[in-house]
Amino acid sequence: RPQNGKLLSLKVRIEQAQKAAPPPAPNAQAAAPPAAAPPTAAPTTAPATPPSAAPASAGTVAAKTPASANTAAPPGPPASPPAPVPPATSASAAAGPAAVVARGELLLNAQPWANVESVLDEHQQAIKLPTDASTPFALLLPVGKYVVSFRNPLAEKPVQVVAVIEANKRTRANAAFATAKPATANAAPALTRAQQDYLAGRYAAAARVDPAVLSDAAAKFHAYLIRSASSFMLASTGGDTSLMVAARADARAALALDAHAPPDATTFPPRFLAFYAETR
Repeated sequence: RPQNGKLLSLKVRIEQAQKAAPPPAPNAQAAAPPAAAPPTAAPTTAPATPPSAAPASAGTVAAKTPASANTAAPPGPPASPPAPVPPATSASAAAGPAAVVARGELLLNAQPWANVESVLDEHQQAIKLPTDASTPFALLLPVGKYVVSFRNPLAEKPVQVVAVIEANKRTRANAAFATAKPATANAAPALTRAQQDYLAGRYAAAARVDPAVLSDAAAKFHAYLIRSASSFMLASTGGDTSLMVAARADARAALALDAHAPPDATTFPPRFLAFYAETR
């Protein structure tokens, strides 16, 4: 029994000693967390080469501290408005004004007279004619070659004439028809010669006839008609309009001799017949 008491006392001291001692340290191996798996290395890529900055112009100082990604750049100067776009220019306007077409005058006449049926250019294109296309009259045409068709109502066939127009020049296209009445056998030589000159287109020579030298009233009447028509043709084909005054005076003199005798329509052109009818 004394031995049991010693054992009990030893047990009590051991329990007291265990309560007074600090708790044992935890097992390091058990407490250590499992080691993490080594990180997988990312594939190696070459670093992107930053674009080379444009060289700073003179007087420009580069910033020492780059702006962070979240820092807003200071506002720059307001953008200039776009320059106005000029209006489109057509090819013709860009090329400048159209070139002036060189032209010349074509004087159309016939003996004793004719109607102009057509005027064709080198491309067989018809030229526009006046409403009254009886000779004489003139056309202003571009330079080139033209074919003129004349027809007299009393002639069987038309007459074609080729005319070449030159710049700033007058070209004559003339046709002759044997349709006029010849002078009577007993006509005065001066009157016969004047009529021949007129029918041949020699108007200046025909205008020199002098009715005063003729004794017969009918001969004087025809002389005044020929001289009036010759002056009319010279004014119409030569451009001297002052000769119209002389033509009008001779027409009045013929009317004074015989107001009822009309001029011969086979000898004188319709234009002169109209001129004579208007004379009073």
